[in-house]
Amino acid sequence: MLFALLAATGLRVGEALALDRDSADLDAGVLLISRGKGRDPRLVPLHPTATAALDAMHTGAMTSATVGGQRSSPTQTANGGIRNCSR
Repeated sequence: MLFALLAATGLRVGEALALDRDSADLDAGVLLISRGKGRDPRLVPLHPTATAALDAMHTGAMTSATVGGQRSSPTQTANGGIRNCSR
């Protein structure tokens, strides 16, 4: 999911890893990037498929996926973000 988010939005890796649930407005289809390179907050539009995937992760509908032939599952990071981790 991380690679798809990076490809769909153009986020930097650090920006994507710093996201938390409050960063996403899924109804509006945007992410608020508050810890970016320029330190100025900005809104990043989301493609409808990215919005649907993030919503599925948020609601728990997405419980596991296959990444590179290995099963992975979304896990919550310390700052409230969601990251896929291989098992």
